[in-house]
Amino acid sequence: MSLQLAGSLLWEARQQGRDINWVKGRFEVEARRTPGYSFELHQLPLPLQVLVRFPLNLGRMVRGIRGTVDEIGNLMVGTAILIGVILGVVVLLSFLF
Repeated sequence: MSLQLAGSLLWEARQQGRDINWVKGRFEVEARRTPGYSFELHQLPLPLQVLVRFPLNLGRMVRGIRGTVDEIGNLMVGTAILIGVILGVVVLLSFLF
């Protein structure tokens, strides 16, 4: 969302002949007004919260500190890691037994 806002403001500034300071000021104002996307886990039943939080936190751990990270991306990365680990354990156990 921030990238889209910045691009839009840069385009508008170019069309109107404004400088970068105008863009920075407008960006700060507009970014505060624009609500961000929020993944509301507390609305889910508790067992489902646990199932969603584990891969979500696993994804955050893997990505480390990178500034603002998309929650859906965290969920997808964490779920992929979890599925990979489970499949690896199943394959390993099938070879052993």
